[in-house]
Amino acid sequence: LCVRAESLDEVKNIGEAVKELNELHNEFKHIGPVPIEEKESLWKRFKTASDKVYFRRDAHVKEVNQKLNESLEVKQVIVNTMEALATFASDKIKEWNTKTKEALELQKQWESSGPVARSKSKDLNKKFWSSFKTFFNNKGIFFKKLDEERQANLAKKRGLVQQVMELKESEDWNSTA
Repeated sequence: LCVRAESLDEVKNIGEAVKELNELHNEFKHIGPVPIEEKESLWKRFKTASDKVYFRRDAHVKEVNQKLNESLEVKQVIVNTMEALATFASDKIKEWNTKTKEALELQKQWESSGPVARSKSKDLNKKFWSSFKTFFNNKGIFFKKLDEERQANLAKKRGLVQQVMELKESEDWNSTA
């Protein structure tokens, strides 16, 4: 068991190494007694091998947590920026197109920024996607309103054309003028 535990220091996948070590601990506990003069040295050897694996695991967990925290900071900045875009309002198409590009770029950054801790991800995802949807909903409302204005203007222009066509046939030059 000590040799097997010592060999776990060479296993690349720390998760597999910890799982195997836990199984070895279970075996060590249930294997039965050893001569009293060997008991302490065997335990120290086994514990030393275990400590090496647990040290690697702790370092790995620390590294993962650091990456999760870095991703959290990046995503928080993205959320704040997206929330600001969600309140954007303009009456200019060009400005909406520029802000749309920004929103889509934020989406790309969001998707490539890496994972965050599960305890934080649900709330953060909700904030981002809610702001994202709000922005595009507002954009849709703007363009729907713009289209309605264009349709109304088209109807008015057709009315003017109709009036001109009627005036074109008139022989009463004074009133037509």
